[in-house]
Amino acid sequence: MHDMVKDVMYTMRMDQTLKEKLEKLAKKDDRSLANYINFVLKQHVKEKEKS
Repeated sequence: MHDMVKDVMYTMRMDQTLKEKLEKLAKKDDRSLANYINFVLKQHVKEKEKS
């Protein structure tokens, strides 16, 4: 039997203006806000791991 990677829930606070900007970007990308934030964070981590 192998271990399965499970998603975890994380609650955070952010500036209202930032949230609105992220919502607009998510909509342009046809993503939910949560999915867009997850996507952006994954991209950021990949870039940081390269350096």
